[in-house]
Amino acid sequence: MCPRPPVLLVAASLLLACRPPAPREPAPAAAPPQDLASSWRRAGDALWPERGDPDRLEAALARYAQAWEAGPPDPTLALRLARGWLFAALAHRIDDPEARREALSQARRWARRCLPPAALAEDETLEQVRLAAIEPDDAACLFMAARVLDAETHLAGEARSASRHAVVEPMFRRVLALAPATFAYGPDRVLGAHLATLPAFGGRDLEAARRHLDTARGEAPEYVENTVLTAESWAVRARDRAAFRALLEEALDAPDAAEYAPENAVARARARALLAAEERVFGPDGILMTPIEGAPLRFE
Repeated sequence: MCPRPPVLLVAASLLLACRPPAPREPAPAAAPPQDLASSWRRAGDALWPERGDPDRLEAALARYAQAWEAGPPDPTLALRLARGWLFAALAHRIDDPEARREALSQARRWARRCLPPAALAEDETLEQVRLAAIEPDDAACLFMAARVLDAETHLAGEARSASRHAVVEPMFRRVLALAPATFAYGPDRVLGAHLATLPAFGGRDLEAARRHLDTARGEAPEYVENTVLTAESWAVRARDRAAFRALLEEALDAPDAAEYAPENAVARARARALLAAEERVFGPDGILMTPIEGAPLRFE
Protein backbone atom coordinates (compact mmCIF):
# COMPACT_ATOMS: atom_id res chain seq x y z
CA MET A 1 0.00 0.00 0.00
CA CYS A 2 1.48 3.37 -1.05
CA PRO A 3 1.85 6.12 1.56
CA ARG A 4 -0.58 9.06 1.23
CA PRO A 5 1.03 12.45 0.50
CA PRO A 6 0.85 15.01 3.26
CA VAL A 7 -2.24 17.24 3.18
CA LEU A 8 -0.17 20.44 3.02
CA LEU A 9 1.72 19.23 -0.09
CA VAL A 10 -1.55 18.41 -1.86
CA ALA A 11 -2.96 21.82 -1.03
CA ALA A 12 0.14 23.58 -2.33
CA SER A 13 -0.03 21.64 -5.57
CA LEU A 14 -3.66 22.60 -6.03
CA LEU A 15 -2.87 26.28 -5.45
CA LEU A 16 -0.10 26.23 -8.06
CA ALA A 17 -2.31 24.48 -10.56
CA CYS A 18 -5.08 27.03 -10.13
CA ARG A 19 -2.87 30.15 -10.20
CA PRO A 20 -3.64 32.34 -13.22
CA PRO A 21 -0.78 32.60 -15.73
CA ALA A 22 1.61 35.54 -15.31
CA PRO A 23 0.67 38.46 -17.52
CA ARG A 24 2.72 38.67 -20.71
CA GLU A 25 4.79 41.70 -21.55
CA PRO A 26 2.91 43.73 -24.16
CA ALA A 27 4.36 43.47 -27.67
CA PRO A 28 6.27 46.60 -28.70
CA ALA A 29 4.14 48.93 -30.74
CA ALA A 30 5.01 49.22 -34.42
CA ALA A 31 7.03 52.33 -35.21
CA PRO A 32 4.91 55.13 -36.68
CA PRO A 33 5.54 55.55 -40.41
CA GLN A 34 7.27 58.88 -39.86
CA ASP A 35 9.72 57.31 -37.40
CA LEU A 36 10.41 54.49 -39.84
CA ALA A 37 11.02 56.98 -42.67
CA SER A 38 13.39 58.96 -40.45
CA SER A 39 15.25 55.78 -39.55
CA TRP A 40 15.76 54.83 -43.19
CA ARG A 41 16.81 58.37 -44.02
CA ARG A 42 19.43 58.38 -41.25
CA ALA A 43 20.75 55.08 -42.60
CA GLY A 44 21.07 56.63 -46.06
CA ASP A 45 22.71 59.75 -44.65
CA ALA A 46 25.34 57.60 -42.90
CA LEU A 47 26.33 56.08 -46.26
CA TRP A 48 26.01 59.21 -48.42
CA PRO A 49 29.50 60.67 -47.70
CA GLU A 50 30.98 57.46 -49.19
CA ARG A 51 29.14 57.82 -52.52
CA GLY A 52 32.46 57.70 -54.30
CA ASP A 53 32.23 53.93 -53.76
CA PRO A 54 29.54 52.58 -56.12
CA ASP A 55 28.37 49.89 -53.69
CA ARG A 56 28.01 52.37 -50.83
CA LEU A 57 26.15 54.78 -53.09
CA GLU A 58 23.69 52.12 -54.20
CA ALA A 59 23.14 51.09 -50.57
CA ALA A 60 22.45 54.73 -49.65
CA LEU A 61 20.00 55.11 -52.54
CA ALA A 62 18.17 51.94 -51.51
CA ARG A 63 17.68 53.29 -48.00
CA TYR A 64 16.53 56.66 -49.27
CA ALA A 65 13.98 54.90 -51.49
CA GLN A 66 12.72 52.97 -48.45
CA ALA A 67 12.42 56.24 -46.56
CA TRP A 68 10.34 57.65 -49.41
CA GLU A 69 8.01 54.63 -49.36
CA ALA A 70 7.62 54.78 -45.56
CA GLY A 71 6.85 58.46 -45.18
CA PRO A 72 4.95 61.31 -46.81
CA PRO A 73 6.39 62.76 -50.05
CA ASP A 74 9.49 64.79 -49.26
CA PRO A 75 11.06 66.90 -52.04
CA THR A 76 14.43 66.98 -50.25
CA LEU A 77 14.52 63.19 -50.31
CA ALA A 78 13.59 63.08 -54.00
CA LEU A 79 16.35 65.62 -54.65
CA ARG A 80 18.94 63.45 -52.90
CA LEU A 81 17.81 60.43 -54.91
CA ALA A 82 17.97 62.34 -58.21
CA ARG A 83 21.42 63.68 -57.37
CA GLY A 84 22.66 60.25 -56.32
CA TRP A 85 21.43 58.47 -59.44
CA LEU A 86 22.91 61.18 -61.66
CA PHE A 87 26.25 60.80 -59.88
CA ALA A 88 26.02 57.02 -60.38
CA ALA A 89 25.40 57.48 -64.11
CA LEU A 90 28.28 59.89 -64.61
CA ALA A 91 30.92 58.68 -62.16
CA HIS A 92 30.31 54.94 -61.83
CA ARG A 93 28.44 53.68 -64.88
CA ILE A 94 29.87 55.81 -67.66
CA ASP A 95 31.33 52.81 -69.54
CA ASP A 96 28.25 50.56 -69.23
CA PRO A 97 25.56 51.96 -71.56
CA GLU A 98 22.71 49.84 -70.20
CA ALA A 99 23.51 50.54 -66.53
CA ARG A 100 24.05 54.20 -67.36
CA ARG A 101 20.64 54.47 -69.03
CA GLU A 102 18.99 52.86 -66.02
CA ALA A 103 20.69 55.30 -63.65
CA LEU A 104 19.64 58.26 -65.80
CA SER A 105 16.10 56.93 -65.93
CA GLN A 106 16.06 56.81 -62.14
CA ALA A 107 17.52 60.31 -61.94
CA ARG A 108 14.78 61.62 -64.26
CA ARG A 109 12.10 59.84 -62.21
CA TRP A 110 13.22 61.36 -58.92
CA ALA A 111 13.79 64.80 -60.43
CA ARG A 112 10.14 64.78 -61.53
CA ARG A 113 9.02 63.83 -58.02
CA CYS A 114 11.09 66.63 -56.58
CA LEU A 115 9.34 69.35 -58.57
CA PRO A 116 6.11 70.89 -57.22
CA PRO A 117 2.83 69.71 -58.82
CA ALA A 118 2.09 73.25 -59.97
CA ALA A 119 5.20 73.14 -62.15
CA LEU A 120 4.71 69.74 -63.76
CA ALA A 121 1.60 67.60 -64.21
CA GLU A 122 1.83 63.81 -63.96
CA ASP A 123 1.54 63.34 -67.73
CA GLU A 124 4.18 65.96 -68.56
CA THR A 125 7.93 65.50 -69.06
CA LEU A 126 10.78 67.44 -67.50
CA GLU A 127 11.10 69.45 -70.70
CA GLN A 128 7.59 70.85 -70.09
CA VAL A 129 8.18 72.29 -66.62
CA ARG A 130 6.41 75.61 -65.99
CA LEU A 131 9.17 77.91 -64.81
CA ALA A 132 6.78 80.56 -63.48
CA ALA A 133 5.58 78.03 -60.90
CA ILE A 134 9.09 77.51 -59.51
CA GLU A 135 9.72 79.27 -56.20
CA PRO A 136 13.07 79.76 -54.41
CA ASP A 137 12.51 76.58 -52.37
CA ASP A 138 12.15 74.63 -55.63
CA ALA A 139 15.34 75.97 -57.23
CA ALA A 140 17.55 73.01 -56.34
CA CYS A 141 15.00 70.59 -57.81
CA LEU A 142 14.81 72.58 -61.04
CA PHE A 143 18.61 72.70 -61.25
CA MET A 144 18.80 68.92 -60.87
CA ALA A 145 16.11 68.39 -63.50
CA ALA A 146 18.04 70.56 -65.97
CA ARG A 147 21.26 68.70 -65.20
CA VAL A 148 19.55 65.37 -65.89
CA LEU A 149 18.36 66.64 -69.27
CA ASP A 150 21.83 67.93 -70.09
CA ALA A 151 23.44 64.62 -69.12
CA GLU A 152 20.97 62.63 -71.23
CA THR A 153 21.93 64.66 -74.29
CA HIS A 154 25.65 64.34 -73.66
CA LEU A 155 25.65 60.63 -72.86
CA ALA A 156 23.50 59.83 -75.87
CA GLY A 157 26.46 61.00 -77.94
CA GLU A 158 24.81 64.19 -79.13
CA ALA A 159 26.87 67.34 -79.42
CA ARG A 160 25.67 70.28 -77.40
CA SER A 161 23.39 72.09 -79.80
CA ALA A 162 21.62 75.41 -79.84
CA SER A 163 18.24 73.64 -79.83
CA ARG A 164 19.06 71.58 -76.76
CA HIS A 165 20.60 74.59 -75.06
CA ALA A 166 17.31 76.41 -75.67
CA VAL A 167 15.54 73.76 -73.56
CA VAL A 168 17.80 73.84 -70.51
CA GLU A 169 19.09 77.42 -70.54
CA PRO A 170 15.81 78.95 -69.28
CA MET A 171 15.79 76.38 -66.48
CA PHE A 172 19.30 77.27 -65.35
CA ARG A 173 18.55 80.98 -65.67
CA ARG A 174 15.47 80.62 -63.49
CA VAL A 175 17.63 79.01 -60.81
CA LEU A 176 20.22 81.76 -61.24
CA ALA A 177 17.52 84.37 -60.61
CA LEU A 178 16.03 82.61 -57.58
CA ALA A 179 18.99 80.99 -55.81
CA PRO A 180 22.37 81.55 -57.52
CA ALA A 181 24.35 79.69 -54.84
CA THR A 182 22.52 76.41 -55.59
CA PHE A 183 24.97 73.50 -55.65
CA ALA A 184 28.11 75.60 -55.31
CA TYR A 185 27.00 78.29 -57.80
CA GLY A 186 25.85 75.63 -60.21
CA PRO A 187 23.82 77.92 -62.50
CA ASP A 188 26.87 80.07 -63.29
CA ARG A 189 29.05 76.99 -63.68
CA VAL A 190 26.76 75.22 -66.13
CA LEU A 191 25.73 78.30 -68.10
CA GLY A 192 29.38 79.24 -68.50
CA ALA A 193 30.27 75.80 -69.82
CA HIS A 194 27.28 75.87 -72.18
CA LEU A 195 28.03 79.30 -73.61
CA ALA A 196 31.65 78.34 -74.22
CA THR A 197 30.92 75.05 -75.97
CA LEU A 198 27.98 75.91 -78.19
CA PRO A 199 28.78 75.91 -81.91
CA ALA A 200 30.58 79.02 -83.12
CA PHE A 201 27.52 80.07 -85.15
CA GLY A 202 25.02 78.66 -82.67
CA GLY A 203 25.28 81.01 -79.73
CA ARG A 204 28.85 80.62 -78.45
CA ASP A 205 29.81 83.60 -76.28
CA LEU A 206 33.24 83.27 -74.68
CA GLU A 207 33.08 86.60 -72.84
CA ALA A 208 29.78 85.78 -71.15
CA ALA A 209 31.01 82.26 -70.49
CA ARG A 210 34.09 83.54 -68.69
CA ARG A 211 32.00 85.89 -66.54
CA HIS A 212 29.76 83.05 -65.39
CA LEU A 213 32.66 80.69 -64.75
CA ASP A 214 34.67 83.30 -62.86
CA THR A 215 31.67 83.93 -60.62
CA ALA A 216 31.40 80.23 -59.80
CA ARG A 217 35.13 79.91 -59.13
CA GLY A 218 35.24 83.04 -57.03
CA GLU A 219 32.20 82.21 -54.90
CA ALA A 220 32.77 78.48 -54.46
CA PRO A 221 36.44 77.62 -54.95
CA GLU A 222 35.98 74.54 -52.76
CA TYR A 223 33.98 72.89 -55.55
CA VAL A 224 36.73 71.79 -57.93
CA GLU A 225 34.42 71.38 -60.94
CA ASN A 226 34.13 75.17 -61.08
CA THR A 227 37.80 75.40 -61.97
CA VAL A 228 38.07 72.28 -64.13
CA LEU A 229 35.10 73.28 -66.28
CA THR A 230 36.62 76.72 -66.80
CA ALA A 231 39.72 75.09 -68.25
CA GLU A 232 37.86 72.41 -70.17
CA SER A 233 35.27 74.66 -71.75
CA TRP A 234 36.39 78.29 -71.87
CA ALA A 235 40.21 77.94 -72.06
CA VAL A 236 40.05 75.28 -74.77
CA ARG A 237 37.67 77.28 -76.99
CA ALA A 238 39.60 80.48 -76.34
CA ARG A 239 42.79 78.58 -77.29
CA ASP A 240 44.44 79.92 -74.13
CA ARG A 241 46.95 77.22 -73.34
CA ALA A 242 48.59 79.03 -70.43
CA ALA A 243 45.24 79.58 -68.73
CA PHE A 244 44.30 75.96 -69.39
CA ARG A 245 47.40 74.70 -67.59
CA ALA A 246 47.17 77.22 -64.75
CA LEU A 247 43.51 76.44 -64.08
CA LEU A 248 44.07 72.69 -63.97
CA GLU A 249 47.03 73.05 -61.64
CA GLU A 250 44.86 75.28 -59.46
CA ALA A 251 42.22 72.56 -59.38
CA LEU A 252 44.72 69.93 -58.30
CA ASP A 253 46.05 72.17 -55.51
CA ALA A 254 42.65 73.32 -54.24
CA PRO A 255 41.85 72.44 -50.61
CA ASP A 256 39.28 69.70 -50.28
CA ALA A 257 35.82 70.15 -48.80
CA ALA A 258 34.20 67.20 -47.04
CA GLU A 259 30.79 68.11 -48.43
CA TYR A 260 31.97 67.66 -52.02
CA ALA A 261 34.82 65.16 -51.58
CA PRO A 262 33.44 62.50 -54.00
CA GLU A 263 32.62 65.08 -56.68
CA ASN A 264 36.02 66.72 -56.21
CA ALA A 265 37.77 63.37 -56.64
CA VAL A 266 36.09 62.94 -60.04
CA ALA A 267 36.96 66.51 -61.03
CA ARG A 268 40.62 66.10 -60.05
CA ALA A 269 40.89 62.87 -62.02
CA ARG A 270 39.61 64.73 -65.06
CA ALA A 271 42.06 67.57 -64.41
CA ARG A 272 44.96 65.10 -64.46
CA ALA A 273 43.65 63.52 -67.67
CA LEU A 274 43.32 66.94 -69.30
CA LEU A 275 46.87 67.90 -68.39
CA ALA A 276 48.08 64.62 -69.87
CA ALA A 277 46.12 65.40 -73.06
CA GLU A 278 47.30 69.01 -73.37
CA GLU A 279 49.34 68.40 -76.51
CA ARG A 280 46.39 66.68 -78.20
CA VAL A 281 44.01 69.47 -77.20
CA PHE A 282 46.24 72.35 -78.36
CA GLY A 283 48.11 70.57 -81.14
CA PRO A 284 47.48 70.99 -84.87
CA ASP A 285 44.33 68.85 -84.80
CA GLY A 286 42.83 70.80 -81.92
CA ILE A 287 40.86 67.95 -80.33
CA LEU A 288 37.89 69.29 -78.42
CA MET A 289 35.84 68.00 -75.51
CA THR A 290 32.18 68.43 -74.73
CA PRO A 291 32.57 68.73 -70.98
CA ILE A 292 29.94 67.69 -68.53
CA GLU A 293 30.19 68.07 -64.80
CA GLY A 294 30.81 64.88 -62.87
CA ALA A 295 31.89 62.68 -65.77
CA PRO A 296 35.34 61.40 -66.76
CA LEU A 297 37.13 63.03 -69.69
CA ARG A 298 35.67 62.25 -73.10
CA PHE A 299 36.87 63.50 -76.47
CA GLU A 300 34.50 64.46 -79.28
